[in-house]
Amino acid sequence: MRKFVSIISLMFCVIIVVVAQNPREEFIKASKEKYNTYKKEQEEAYKRFTDKQNEEYANFIEESWQLYEDFKKQESPFSEPKFKEAPIAPNADKIDLSMFRDMKDAVVDFVVKIFSSSSKNKNSAGKKESMTPNSRVQSSQQKDSIAPKEQSLPASEVKLAEEKDGVAPKEQSLPASEVKLAEEKDGVAPKEQSLPASEVKLAEEKDGVAPKEQSLPASEVKLAEEKDGVAPKEQSLPASEVKLAEEKDGVAPKDQSLLASDMRSSGVEIDFYGEKLFFNFDDKLKIKTSGLSESDVASYFSTISKLSKETSALWSEIMEVSDKFGLNDWGNFLLLQKISEQCFQDINDRVLFCFYMLRNEGLCKVKVARGRVSNNLVLMMALDNSKDVYKYGYFVFAEADTKVKYYLVYGAGREEKSVYTYAENKQDIQLAQVKLDFDKTLSIGSCDRVRELNVRKLDKTISLPFNSSNIAYLNDVPQTSFPVYFVSSLPLETQDVLTSYFGNLKNEYSVVEATGILLNFVQMSFNYKTDGDQFGYEKYFYPEESLAYPYCDCEDRSALFGWLVRTYLGLPVIGLQYPGHLATAVCFGSDVTITGTAFTYGGKKYYVCDPTYLGASIGMAMPEFKSVVPKVIKLKNL
Repeated sequence: MRKFVSIISLMFCVIIVVVAQNPREEFIKASKEKYNTYKKEQEEAYKRFTDKQNEEYANFIEESWQLYEDFKKQESPFSEPKFKEAPIAPNADKIDLSMFRDMKDAVVDFVVKIFSSSSKNKNSAGKKESMTPNSRVQSSQQKDSIAPKEQSLPASEVKLAEEKDGVAPKEQSLPASEVKLAEEKDGVAPKEQSLPASEVKLAEEKDGVAPKEQSLPASEVKLAEEKDGVAPKEQSLPASEVKLAEEKDGVAPKDQSLLASDMRSSGVEIDFYGEKLFFNFDDKLKIKTSGLSESDVASYFSTISKLSKETSALWSEIMEVSDKFGLNDWGNFLLLQKISEQCFQDINDRVLFCFYMLRNEGLCKVKVARGRVSNNLVLMMALDNSKDVYKYGYFVFAEADTKVKYYLVYGAGREEKSVYTYAENKQDIQLAQVKLDFDKTLSIGSCDRVRELNVRKLDKTISLPFNSSNIAYLNDVPQTSFPVYFVSSLPLETQDVLTSYFGNLKNEYSVVEATGILLNFVQMSFNYKTDGDQFGYEKYFYPEESLAYPYCDCEDRSALFGWLVRTYLGLPVIGLQYPGHLATAVCFGSDVTITGTAFTYGGKKYYVCDPTYLGASIGMAMPEFKSVVPKVIKLKNL
């Protein structure tokens, strides 16, 4: 009987559950339908809003152009370099300068090779080319240029003023002794970029990083144009129409839908510093402007804004590649530029396409203008105004309660000194300025070169890989403030090698001894030459560039040393800007006392560490600067 009752009870429970389940499923179904309806209504409302916004903006563009003639351009802010040779510290360990003098001056050939079109030949995958210690040379021509503006701090004040942004101007009409330090805002002199990296032809390589192609003598090797790269998005074409391209060595895609081997004919393929990339590009986006007047530009904007589904899909692909490669905002623009060059023959169509995509999809502060003389369009971009940008001309526009610099970055009208464009629009106020900082580690593919360097204090030789595609890309990034260079990281492959040598320094040595090892490494492992002697113009290096080029000068060494100390020892570092020279200072904490030159900054004592002063120990400042109060380059946290 008891068993019978249990069975009846179980059946009753099952019936209750079944009866209760049906209303629950109906409730879930009704909730999903309600949500989908709400979502659709919101999407339609948002589309109506954006359509109205775009229509208003198109009308604004058509009616509001005026002439602007306050063209400005900022040049490198450096004085004559203080040193033509890297000074040797007195009482330093015996330094054999012959180790620096076995490389001929074929630097220009090397520079052309290292960032030629695509930089790398992935057909030679796994065969890393190296620069040995014997290939290095110490130049007798140093130009450590960093010229400060006027500063009111007396030399007796030991506390350093905070430097916010830039780099002091290059006053060559004054002797270095008359140049006063100025507050650095954030600027960095850009590189000479007379040709895009993709068009640079390789010259005979005498000194530089050896190319990957090994079937020819190193002096005759040309760098191959492409790596093979990030693959295309999955499309709906039948498999019979898919032409597979062999992926030899490229950047691994995030998923199989991005494989270049699945490339379809409806998209566009570009070469991005050696990486083959494929993007789905709807033919409806190939809009050609009927003219260059205000009404023509407004008509283009109105037409393409109706294709938001297509532009949004393309931007998503661009951002996926940008995230994979660790590009900064400038890299997003370069991807767009490459795509536009494949899709449009007319430069003005390219400018309009990049303008719309950056503004409406990238939400960047950009304008389109027309040159007064050439009557061609030019893309104007608000590069990060907290930093100075050199070599690019700009105009200043009022936006709300501030002034914003818009730089002429692309188009046939880029060199115009007077342009027609429009002023402030309330929609543009909320858009973002284009950042030049790197929030991620740059990695356009994998490392393909090796630089062999001596770590004297450890009596070891270290083989550091670097990425020639990164080097080519960095050459095309507008140069900006010193802090950006100090905090930009090295490739992960390079970091892995460095970690194997320096990762345990703080456990095996005192912080002072460990810092001394890193300081001596940078002092003695890199060849010194001024930018003027190496390039003919001022150029600041990201840390990885110091591995790629045969020479580096004071600001380059300081950036690399600062990154090493902060990464492997975790110590606070500041940059020290002197007239015609740049060094660093390290804080070891209140319980460490060192004999030598130190400064108090932010309530902490920082000891001078000069990576250019050969053989100098911590606290040893060059005699010329012992009584000079430098300007501080404050660095953000890594």
